[in-house]
Amino acid sequence: MSMGSGCLLRSILPNKAWRYLMVGHLQLPGAGARKMSNGAIRRGGGAFSKREEALEEMYFKKKEKELIDTMKTHHEEEIAAQQKEIQRLQENIKWHESKVENLEDQKTDDTE
Repeated sequence: MSMGSGCLLRSILPNKAWRYLMVGHLQLPGAGARKMSNGAIRRGGGAFSKREEALEEMYFKKKEKELIDTMKTHHEEEIAAQQKEIQRLQENIKWHESKVENLEDQKTDDTE
């Protein structure tokens, strides 16, 4: 997979996590000492190479979409929480303003 500057997944993940993701998905679980070498199919060329590149591209596009969806949900939840906090603070402001008005009324009643 060619990594252009527009790959969101690579730009967000730390370098160590990116390497783990790149190597980790190529290892077969339970393979023990028998591990696939990175790029073995690609070095062979031909139709398998093109298929491998297409599958890898699909995999990373799917992961990038999942990441974007997760980030969008997170930000929407943060917005809702902040709006709720704003509402709570506005209610507190109104309460304090009413207390100030009551004190002003008491002050004018006492001076009369």
